[in-house]
Amino acid sequence: MEINPVSVVTAVLDRVKAEFIGFDTSPPTEKDIIIAKKLYKSFHAILTDAVFAETTTLEEDPYSEPSSLESVYDEDGSAVVPNYNDNCSLERKKQILKLIREHPRWDIKTLQRNGAKEYKHTYYRKRWEDQVRRGGTRYEKLKFIDEYTYERFTEARNDFKCIKESNLHSWAIQASQTFQDDTFAFKASHSWVDSFKKKHGITSRRITKLVTRREILSMDAIHESAKAFQLGIKSDARNFQPDNIINTDQAGFTYEITNNRTLSHRGEKSTWALAKSPTNLATHSYTVQYVVSMAGKIVGDVFICLQERSGRLGPQVQNDLCFARNVTLTCSTSGKLTTSLYEYFLDKVVVQSMQNDFMFILDSWGGQTNVTSYSSRFGINGTPNCALKVIPKRCTSICQPLDTTFHRQLKYFARCLSSEFILNYCNDINPVDEITTRVNIVKMHSLIHNQLSAPSFYSMIKFSWYSSGLQDERPEFDSVKEVCFTFEKGEMLACSCGLVRFIKCSHCRNIICFPCFFYEYHFH
Repeated sequence: MEINPVSVVTAVLDRVKAEFIGFDTSPPTEKDIIIAKKLYKSFHAILTDAVFAETTTLEEDPYSEPSSLESVYDEDGSAVVPNYNDNCSLERKKQILKLIREHPRWDIKTLQRNGAKEYKHTYYRKRWEDQVRRGGTRYEKLKFIDEYTYERFTEARNDFKCIKESNLHSWAIQASQTFQDDTFAFKASHSWVDSFKKKHGITSRRITKLVTRREILSMDAIHESAKAFQLGIKSDARNFQPDNIINTDQAGFTYEITNNRTLSHRGEKSTWALAKSPTNLATHSYTVQYVVSMAGKIVGDVFICLQERSGRLGPQVQNDLCFARNVTLTCSTSGKLTTSLYEYFLDKVVVQSMQNDFMFILDSWGGQTNVTSYSSRFGINGTPNCALKVIPKRCTSICQPLDTTFHRQLKYFARCLSSEFILNYCNDINPVDEITTRVNIVKMHSLIHNQLSAPSFYSMIKFSWYSSGLQDERPEFDSVKEVCFTFEKGEMLACSCGLVRFIKCSHCRNIICFPCFFYEYHFH
């Protein structure tokens, strides 16, 4: 009569409960059966992988844990490492078993001298043959599933394909079906998927750019162009001081900066967020343009192009905005720069800031690559010479210092100010208390430019040049969050005026509330 192993384990469980825990023996419950199945599965794995030996002739301790072994994850998400004498791959075991079959008269020492150094005992042969027949140990099977799934994931992401958790589940199941072993049960549970994602640093990310198949196929050519440009800049940079190597780029902002995420109640059907004008201010934009040097400094004013229906700023508006000493202001009907507005930027920011010959790095936007715009302003009448370097097309995200690091920090700063303004200080009654007014937009960027110009951020700007591949030295730096919005234990909880703290000034390091920083215009 065939014995059901689960029934045997269930009976043992009942006996244990009766004798040691004091439970009355009764027919097994559903919970007992589940526990029994798990116990049987564990017992089977132990008996299958166990090795019993009364004597040993090992030159090294057979019970010592192998070093530098990578763990994989089981069905329940728990970490699994190989047994003490399983530090030998399945392919290696096949090679050794083949050597044993070809030379049946060789003893252990002879086999070890001829390339089978992992073969320590004669009973390894039967155990390894069983493992090869079953496709390896449980650890080796789980490792194969892990590697197969990650390989498919990497291949898909290299082609920029979108991947869901269900795809990880399907790939893992495909890998598990290659084993012809009835005792190996694997279902790629949610726990396994979570553990797999954690191990390989996989998480859900918002898609920031869509690309065509043609762009993907030309990716190698793009990287080659970027690498050649980076090497060329490093070579030419030897002829200039770091202060005279500059980069400029435009960053687009919406008048009303909205967040994509918020804390809210769990389980709500839809999550709404307040916006002054979701179809206007949250979509209409203006342009901000910075210039930074390889020395880690911001060069000149911040250049802002506002969106104005008439395409011009009236005298009253200009008078209201004249308080910002570090802002050069213009406008257009779209809020974007044109060739003439870019030349205005050159006259007001670059010409007035550069005193020596300099290298000027910019992207391939047509409005700023006209050679005449530079030859008519630099290298004549005693003005410094300009060595213009244009980043190849489609290489901006790789080689542009302002794109790789600086703009992310800039927009984080603007988001912090805008969020605090809307959450605690926005007033629908008084239009002056709107972050979207011209005055407040200019004031916000004036304060941000002033804060980012502090020596505390020199290393961050230098890192922008490193992250773009134009500089070899990697500087350590503190982000905007660490410098301005992180407070140490024991620091003041309130501003000197008594209101709750908001920011730590990057210049004076004073702790300041939002009204004192923004309304009182805390400018150094």
